[in-house]
Amino acid sequence: MCSVSRSTTRNDRAAVADVMRHFSYPAALAANARVNEFGEPAAVPVTWIIDAHGVVRARLMAGSAVTEQALEQAVAPLLATGNGRAAQ
Repeated sequence: MCSVSRSTTRNDRAAVADVMRHFSYPAALAANARVNEFGEPAAVPVTWIIDAHGVVRARLMAGSAVTEQALEQAVAPLLATGNGRAAQ
């Protein structure tokens, strides 16, 4: 899991670093990213949950806060199978 911020200035970078110190997963700045199949985010913030095989399994977007409960609901099924894919 990785968080991506749309922040672009040096001050924004410091603010993102300060916020992310409370999380156990890395963050990146969109300004440093290349455009690929993900494209521009539809909303900010957005958290992508990607399984061990690179498949997007969930998106937590603006309006659905990244809470411990939301992350657990999205990630726990992937961890339960041991292979990064939710049980069918």
